[in-house]
Amino acid sequence: MIDVILNGLKEQIGGELQNKAGVSSNMMDDILKITGSVATKEVSKQMLSGNLDAVMNLFSNQANNAQANSLQDNIVNGMVTNFVQKLGLNKQTATTVTTIIIPVLMNLITKKNAETPDNDPSPLNDLFNPKGKGGSDVLGGLIGKTLGGLFGK
Repeated sequence: MIDVILNGLKEQIGGELQNKAGVSSNMMDDILKITGSVATKEVSKQMLSGNLDAVMNLFSNQANNAQANSLQDNIVNGMVTNFVQKLGLNKQTATTVTTIIIPVLMNLITKKNAETPDNDPSPLNDLFNPKGKGGSDVLGGLIGKTLGGLFGK
């Protein structure tokens, strides 16, 4: 489901990334893949730790609370680090790319989340669950991988 958001992101900012950050068009798919991966990792981590309030706040039309700001900072820092390490961008370019992506990404996810009542996390569960199902599948998948690794599966 996050792929739909990322495709919308690509349409909205692809040209801007090329013009303002100087990234080539052949890097776009890798940039979006990293963006989705980092966002999914950080948001899922918060959801699994019981910090759904921070996630709901971050992707709402309300002002961010401290926890939501911290989550957004983790996403931003993770993106910059991954752009540098995996794509070989210098830190300034990676920061510029992230600065362009984050507001549009947050807006697209917030719009998706706003399709349901403010207390309904189902759009976020759908977006940030790699299987595209309920939030419990994220936990089940992580437990399954962990236990499978312990027992040689």
